Amino acid sequence: PGQALAGNSGARGQQRRPPGIDNIPSGTTTLLFRYVPRCFSVHDVVRELQMYIPRTGFDYVYLPRSRTARCNMGYAFINFTTYADAHDFIRSLQARQPQPDQREM
Repeated sequence: PGQALAGNSGARGQQRRPPGIDNIPSGTTTLLFRYVPRCFSVHDVVRELQMYIPRTGFDYVYLPRSRTARCNMGYAFINFTTYADAHDFIRSLQARQPQPDQREM
């Protein structure tokens, strides 16, 4: 499954905090998602996002692609329209119960 990260960069002397809703600094609207399946296109990521939040809840998805391979780099940046949308999305994602044979983000 995908993993969202925000905030603490893990500077020297600090431990990187695990991803979670309590670790998103107030006002954050852009999140980094790791472990995006490499076969996913931007359209696949948007479709997955829309399972948890309306299309109006996010306004930008950046899915870097490999220059040599015909796939993405395994991570994506998503900009939510408000902090509340980002917060609600993470809460919904964390509440998700994995289903067998389901493609996950």
